[in-house]
Amino acid sequence: MKVLHVHPKIGIGGVETYLCRLIGEQVRLGHTVGLLTAGGVFEERVTAAGGRLFLIPPRKEHLEAALEAMAPHQFDLIHAHNYRAARFARALAARAGARYLMSVHGPRWFWHRLLFRGWSDAVIAMSEGDRDNITSFGGISRRRVHLSFYGIDTDRFRPGLETESLRAELGLPKEALPLVYISRFAHQKAGVALELLRAMPRICAAEPRAILLLVGEGPMEDQLRAGAEQANRQAGRQAALVVGPRRDIERVMNLGALVIAAANTALEAIACGTPTLAAGRTGYFGQVTVDNLEAARAVCFADHGRLAHRATEPHLARGILEILSNRIAAQAAAAELSALVADRYNVARMAEDIEGVYQRALNGKGTPSQAESVV
Repeated sequence: MKVLHVHPKIGIGGVETYLCRLIGEQVRLGHTVGLLTAGGVFEERVTAAGGRLFLIPPRKEHLEAALEAMAPHQFDLIHAHNYRAARFARALAARAGARYLMSVHGPRWFWHRLLFRGWSDAVIAMSEGDRDNITSFGGISRRRVHLSFYGIDTDRFRPGLETESLRAELGLPKEALPLVYISRFAHQKAGVALELLRAMPRICAAEPRAILLLVGEGPMEDQLRAGAEQANRQAGRQAALVVGPRRDIERVMNLGALVIAAANTALEAIACGTPTLAAGRTGYFGQVTVDNLEAARAVCFADHGRLAHRATEPHLARGILEILSNRIAAQAAAAELSALVADRYNVARMAEDIEGVYQRALNGKGTPSQAESVV
């Protein structure tokens, strides 16, 4: 099978990480796989995985260039992973005589659904929250949606990685308890980081060893740095540190006494065996456990769907302090959850699931059955 993925950029992010994993596993299975993108820091990860890069921005003015570049490869299927990329990918597939498929990686407002015309016959949703979003007012029929999942690279994201050199690099005392928040610093996601900064004086008063590490990048980074300085002044010590982007994110997760994250990042932290609080742009879920894992996945760990509470300072402080005050029990529960995730949500199973959708699309059976649309 020859597959071309389309995504605007391949920078640091959850969808981009997912794409790198999916491409690598598809290549391992013997498929020819390409990625059409404007580029980004993950370019080398795509090529190292065996994917072919087409560094062409997926915009309509570049359609002819894309057709010329991909013509020798005769791709069977073009798979878009973003609403803007989908419009381009649909036109590209029609001109190239290839099948077209779209994945949804996050919610959109109803007016966006009303105006959008780039749906594929079958649409892949990465969470129940996504599925509910695209099948509500202005969207598509529920029977057209295939529910998939994010798979984790369990060779990379696993417990027991060396972290002492990282602790020294960041200047953290041996007794420090790092509270690791990982996300893009933009829009609602940066709002969670700001609430965490507001919570730090209360957290530090109860647990003097706590320090917040903000890991990521984005347009609100300066605002977060100012918030960290204010939190440090209020605590009378270094209570927060803006680390910025890291490529060794698995080590950062292992370093944490706990991780606060959403979406794919939360699942990675869980795979590392670190106690994980799910909090993101759609609200506050709380500590993820074996008992509530599927409920957390249904809302993509507070990145999709609807939650009862916003990710505000009181909820975050209470959830963090509950874990810190019961660290032994929390760590034991996290280890049990890590083993479950490694078995159930690995990359091989993810790629197998997606390949089933591809085969139906190529066989002209784009709409999944009711049974096939649920995992």
